Amino acid sequence: MNNGSNIKQNDSNDIKYFIRRVESLLEVGLLSLIYFLMWKYNYRDQGPFPYYGRGKYILVGVYAIFIFILFYYSDSFKFGYLKAADAVMGQYIALIIVNVVTYFQLCLISNFMLNVVPMLILTLIDIATATCLVYLFTAIYHHFYVPKDMLMIYGTKQAVTLKIKMNVRTDKYDVSKMMSCDEDMELLQNEMMKHDAVIINDVHAEKRNDLLKFCYQNKIRAYIVPKISDIILQGAEEITLFDTPLLLVKGNGPTLIQLMVKRMVDIILCLIAMIPGLPIMLIVAAAIKLEDGGPVFYKQERVTKDERRFNILKFRSMIVDAEKAGISMPAVDHDPRI
Repeated sequence: MNNGSNIKQNDSNDIKYFIRRVESLLEVGLLSLIYFLMWKYNYRDQGPFPYYGRGKYILVGVYAIFIFILFYYSDSFKFGYLKAADAVMGQYIALIIVNVVTYFQLCLISNFMLNVVPMLILTLIDIATATCLVYLFTAIYHHFYVPKDMLMIYGTKQAVTLKIKMNVRTDKYDVSKMMSCDEDMELLQNEMMKHDAVIINDVHAEKRNDLLKFCYQNKIRAYIVPKISDIILQGAEEITLFDTPLLLVKGNGPTLIQLMVKRMVDIILCLIAMIPGLPIMLIVAAAIKLEDGGPVFYKQERVTKDERRFNILKFRSMIVDAEKAGISMPAVDHDPRI
């Protein structure tokens, strides 16, 4: 691929990101408008402060910000990057949390418990709206986005399994050729110039650096499968000593304050999510029990900090005694145990 095509590809990416931002704002605005209409005709006159002035804009603004934050941090705006079903599910959970919190916010403002039916109707309308928009925006993305013609350069045979995973998303990735990193560098460079993107997968450091520099110099999009050292460096602190950049890896993990804040946030978010999640969990539990009469939960031993062992409980998704030999066997496509 020549430089002109690469520049055109970069412009296309800029347009794609801009369209996604517009779609995100459009969805947040539409959901906020639906909330405003529901509040106006069902809740505004029920409290001591009817908000006929500008206060109503604050209520809607808080609702919009809350939706935007939860959608953003759950990656629910990544139309086309995620499967439509995954994006929809993320938005469902976020909308339920937002509406539960908003309902109690309105009750607090009114100083008494309001009728919950309008909020339930709002949630159903929100879910229907989000479903339509996500599938619409995903269809737009796939209509204008051509799957990339990609070259995978691998270091070991085990790395080839990544291609199997990427084949699931043929709408987004097209790995048309694979080459070993042991091939001659000139041959690899010639092939890289013929493709839209390169995947550098499990390649030793020296060769990987050469490949990455070539991609950067020639404006070829490169996907890197990180090693453990790369992940550690991502959390390093940047220090500049005169004109020399340094990366400080402390190796002591989160501070005590960070651990306390994380634990507090974990508990608060779990308690909030349990409110709308409990009915769903009860339905899932009943479905599992009715399926084969076996236990609802699957218990498994895990190891956490300081090698402390604990048991987790999760909904059983496989037949009873799926691992009766005592050996953990990961699920595969069309696994008969599921």
